[in-house]
Amino acid sequence: MLLNNALQTIGLLGGIAGGAVSKLLKKAGADGLTRFSDWVVSAACTTAPAVAPDVTATASGDDVILTWLADEANAQYQVWISTAPDLDPEQPGDITPVFTGELIYVDHGSAASAGNHFYVVRALNACGAASDSSDRTGEFTFGLTPGD
Repeated sequence: MLLNNALQTIGLLGGIAGGAVSKLLKKAGADGLTRFSDWVVSAACTTAPAVAPDVTATASGDDVILTWLADEANAQYQVWISTAPDLDPEQPGDITPVFTGELIYVDHGSAASAGNHFYVVRALNACGAASDSSDRTGEFTFGLTPGD
C-alpha cells in the first residue's frame, strides 16, 4: 500500500507520457535489499491513434503554404518534401521529414523554383506513432507551349 500511495503521489499510476502503467517489477538492489528506487515501471502507450491530415497546398508569391485542420489525437506532424513524385514516407531514401507542432508549413521559395515539389504530411500521436500518409500534393512548374 505504501508503494502504491508513493507512486500515485508522483503520478506514475495515473499515466506516463499519455500511457498507463502496465506492470511494476520489483528487483533487488546490489546489496540484496529492495528500495523504492529499485522498482521498475513499465508503461504502455494508450493514446488514440494519430489521424492523417487532409492537406491543402496554396502558392503565395514565391512560397508554397501547406495547411491542415487539427485533430485532438495528433500531437505533431511530419512534413515530407521531395522533387520526385513517388514520395513515400515508408521508404524515404535520403529524405528527412520536417517536424512541426503547427497546422501550417511554409516551403519558402519553392513556388519560384524551376522544379516540381511534392508533399506528404503524417501526424504523430503523443506516443510518437505515425498516422497514415496524407494524400500527396504538390507544386508544379512548367511552361505552356502554344498550340497550332
